[in-house]
Amino acid sequence: MARHRSGDCTEHAVLLTALARSVGFPAKVVFGSVIARNGEQVGAYGHAWAELHRDGRWSIVDATPLGEAMPLSYVPEGLLEDEGPGFMFGFLSSLASGILRIEVLGNTPAPAGP
Repeated sequence: MARHRSGDCTEHAVLLTALARSVGFPAKVVFGSVIARNGEQVGAYGHAWAELHRDGRWSIVDATPLGEAMPLSYVPEGLLEDEGPGFMFGFLSSLASGILRIEVLGNTPAPAGP
């Protein structure tokens, strides 16, 4: 990813985790869903991000821009246990038992009226 300057959210999260660890921050790759807003639309998307341990707590650090969407919430479903060259095999097996559907039932903002 670093050499080609391209990749998806998983590659970005793995690289960020490796860089954080190289300077002494405990870090992990988390995968799950991100709930994001784009204008009036709210949707959930499969996603991967990094979490860094600092100031006594784990903080989300998302290295992947979501375009114009703004993240509202991250729903973790699992950790990537091995970020080595064969990490996708572990990632795919973890997805098999993950959340299959997220449905928004309420708490969405009402459209602005005149």
